[in-house]
Amino acid sequence: MKLRPFSLCCIITVFAATSCSTNEAKNSDKASNPKLLNEKNVSKKIDVKSSSMRYTILTEEISKSGDKVLYEAKVILDESNVNQDNDLRVLAQGIHDSIVAKHQDRVGGNPNVFNIQIFSSLEHANSGLAQWIAQLTKARNDEFPTVATNPTPNQSDSEKNSLETMTGKTLDQRKKIWNEMIEGQDRALYLAEKKYPITLKSVDALNSKALEAQRIIARQNMDANYEYEQQLNDQFETALLKKHAITKDVLSKIINEGEDYNWPIPIKKSY
Repeated sequence: MKLRPFSLCCIITVFAATSCSTNEAKNSDKASNPKLLNEKNVSKKIDVKSSSMRYTILTEEISKSGDKVLYEAKVILDESNVNQDNDLRVLAQGIHDSIVAKHQDRVGGNPNVFNIQIFSSLEHANSGLAQWIAQLTKARNDEFPTVATNPTPNQSDSEKNSLETMTGKTLDQRKKIWNEMIEGQDRALYLAEKKYPITLKSVDALNSKALEAQRIIARQNMDANYEYEQQLNDQFETALLKKHAITKDVLSKIINEGEDYNWPIPIKKSY
């Protein structure tokens, strides 16, 4: 099971001349995290008076294109175990309203397009894989923002103890195995790309011959790249099982636990 979703955007350009747009990249958040496919979306005005949750704005940026003024932000909750769907909606709406009020006299226009992502930890925000627990979006012509939530369920002590008994590993050990599994898959992806490249590299827009040459090579390498990556993944998984003295069944339980409780995906290393 592949734990870090891989965007096919650059590979698709092998067969088409178009590239990923900024909007497509934003919309890929949902596809990049299977858990978000069941998210709840609400587009309506939300009462924010009851929101008392503390948060930190990790990053924020305002950009303008024509009559669109886009506000983007990543927000970290300062308190843990906030998993109530309505609380997250109220918080997201409250942040939106405070930004609107703060910038109402801004030269160049008040933000009218929003993308606010709320994370339960810095590690989730830094994974770059849409591991948010709430996201507020608003297009320029929308009357109200849309809030999507993906709250993480609480894991009871009895369930933690049960998994420790079944796997023979503590929670910290299971998270370590989770991280090493993903890092192994990342390395397999890197080595497969290095040996059988399928990702198009940047070239001068006018250099159509160089671009077409890359496409030809990428088409020829598609099957070999996939097969080599799978071969490496099998090797890395076998080594991981041996290192931690666990079975495939135990590894499967750890992977399911990590996905169910939204464990942060480690930042991809540079090789």
